[in-house]
Amino acid sequence: MVGPLNLGDIGPWVVPVGYLALVTVPLAVTDVRTRRLPNALVVPGLMLLGWALVWAALAEPGRALGGLVGAGVAGVLLSTGWMLGAVGMGDVKLGAWLGGTAGMMDVFEHPGPVARGLVAGAVVLAALIVAELVARTPPARARVPFGPPLLAAFWAAAASGLI
Repeated sequence: MVGPLNLGDIGPWVVPVGYLALVTVPLAVTDVRTRRLPNALVVPGLMLLGWALVWAALAEPGRALGGLVGAGVAGVLLSTGWMLGAVGMGDVKLGAWLGGTAGMMDVFEHPGPVARGLVAGAVVLAALIVAELVARTPPARARVPFGPPLLAAFWAAAASGLI
């Protein structure tokens, strides 16, 4: 690894990360204002992740596996929150995009810090979901914008070299 973001090992992950860099602020601002993550911004990121996974599967199968695992784990965890009515589907899609991208960025190269980060993130997310569920009855659309914390956690991990 060469510094933050594994810049010494540029691969297919750079495309979804580059697009994410362009839309992070609009996503965060829109989510805070409207409690929605627009498909017009999130779906292209998922499509770029899919393209990067295909590229990686042909060139670096281990990287593709990391991306699939990351997207799958994030998707399952956030889908559970969605089924409970605590997060929106935009959060699920964003989480799958971030998890898949992080998985392609050599998460398995440094599993200790990443595992601690995932556990800490899961605990914080679980606490926010429980707080959201306790604070309202009957269940309605989530009032807490989860997009900004998801984006902040991704960029903090990337900048610190964890991914």
